[in-house]
Amino acid sequence: MFPRFARRFFNKAAKVVQTFPEEPLGLSVAELAGFYAPSLTSTLNEMYTLIGKLGWGIHSSVWLARDIRQQHIHQRYVAAKILSTHASEVQGKLAHELDVLRRINKNDAKTYPGRKHVATLLDDFTIADHHGPHLCLVFEALGDFKGSVYPSGTRLPLAAIKSIARQLLLALDFLHRDRKIVHTDLKPENLLLSLPDAEQVIQRYLAEVSTLESSTSAGAMSGSSIPVVLSHPLIPFGPGDTVSANFEIQLADFGTAAMVDGQHADTIQPVALRAPEVIIGTGWGTSVDIWSLGWLLFEFLTGAWLFQPLGGATWSPEAFHLAHMPGVTGDEFDLSYIRQGKNFERYFTPEGLMNLKVRGVADLDSALTSYNVLDDVEKQRFVEFVRPMLRLKPSDRPTAAELLKHEWIKA
Repeated sequence: MFPRFARRFFNKAAKVVQTFPEEPLGLSVAELAGFYAPSLTSTLNEMYTLIGKLGWGIHSSVWLARDIRQQHIHQRYVAAKILSTHASEVQGKLAHELDVLRRINKNDAKTYPGRKHVATLLDDFTIADHHGPHLCLVFEALGDFKGSVYPSGTRLPLAAIKSIARQLLLALDFLHRDRKIVHTDLKPENLLLSLPDAEQVIQRYLAEVSTLESSTSAGAMSGSSIPVVLSHPLIPFGPGDTVSANFEIQLADFGTAAMVDGQHADTIQPVALRAPEVIIGTGWGTSVDIWSLGWLLFEFLTGAWLFQPLGGATWSPEAFHLAHMPGVTGDEFDLSYIRQGKNFERYFTPEGLMNLKVRGVADLDSALTSYNVLDDVEKQRFVEFVRPMLRLKPSDRPTAAELLKHEWIKA
């Protein structure tokens, strides 16, 4: 959520990983944590009873809950994201998740085509424990994309990739043009699936989780009295179900999102999907999401990352990443543009040559050929669609609205 703190957080977290298998519940707010540790059957804000744990991240945990109010304003089942006290206290200062979610909801935008592909905030409130306040964000209960449609290393069918691309472009068009929001963190983990029959899916989930928990130890971990609940993702497909391309995606997790005209962090995006303008420090905008989507589509097609940023004795992963970009994309850096970057001298000579020299870089076309996932005609069509998304100068990349008009996405 807050990149500048991530390294310090994980160094601290390593000290307690043997005590807590998931989020480090033993870390304090001063250690950039302060996680809330509920037990199942806990009720939040006298409204939402927790019935399962869906996952956790650097600054929060996410729980499946039942709305217990007699007059259900929303649907029966919800996902409650409980932020750590540290993350809650920096809202509106270093992070703007709640502000972004409220902007998404502002005015009735449900008729906008991409609105249904963006997760909706249903409720928000604050609870407290010995750490301090915890902001709670309530959403529709959604299925896990990565664990069902896209387990790691899977190669998705072309029809499914087109469906994903179309839905994400609709979501980005809504966010970029209508809401003036940059997501900044497109990755498989932040894609969720709408549940056509939530009751059936959740009842199956509860039965499966009950079976799993009966075969594992529960309660507090050794050396701690803090209750521990293990995560189980909500898989929308049952045994024997066929996963087709007819799933509906929602883009979720706006923990690092930013307003177009708001505060922008120096570092965003997973390093393997990081755009050149972020590394060079020229400032960034909505086109970083287009860059991420281009690499994400390659990953869905091949089951692998195109970039594998590696650090060395005399270079950083960012320098390695940047040095490979021209060869992979078939584009060149615009010297007048990159000179504006505050990190220009870190990666380039005064003449604009890369400080780190690399050889034998396979371009996008060659990389696809090596995976043998498309015939020559389909490969060319895919490259023609994706390559403009990977232009090294942000202003040269097409917008989401322009990409939605491309023949590849419409075919």
